[in-house]
Amino acid sequence: MFFSCDKQFTVEEDIENIVDVVAAERNYIYDTTSALSPDLIKKQANNQILSSNVRISFLMNLKEGNKKIFNSEDSVYFFQQNNTLKKFRLKKQHYGNLVVKTVKKDTFYYKFSIPIFSKRHDYAFIQADHVWPYVAGSGYGFILKKTSGKWKIIVKELRWEM
Repeated sequence: MFFSCDKQFTVEEDIENIVDVVAAERNYIYDTTSALSPDLIKKQANNQILSSNVRISFLMNLKEGNKKIFNSEDSVYFFQQNNTLKKFRLKKQHYGNLVVKTVKKDTFYYKFSIPIFSKRHDYAFIQADHVWPYVAGSGYGFILKKTSGKWKIIVKELRWEM
């Protein structure tokens, strides 16, 4: 079990809360009939790529206004997280506007990555993909900031589309 810097939530609770905030984002969740996969995705890390093909250089260049969000201490911490939390299964049945259910073959569904946290656990990155297998889809990256114990989206960026 991990603890975030405000000691009021475990990392697991923070993950659940982040998924809830992103799943409630009306400008992203446009198909509330689609399933949300209960398993958050994680891809094997190498020296430059973290979960969901997120490059460290991408995270290190993200800004809130003119201020960089992540620093060099965070980059080392990214790898510690990646090597510690290998998989995560959502515990609730509803997140935001989505229902967690088994993904059926050839249907639209949403899948989220395991969030990547700053060392202080005051920022997090999560990728959210909406997929129609072999046909279409899109993926957005979300940066969230924790203020007064609540996660809020501060950046939303289209990362891929087909």
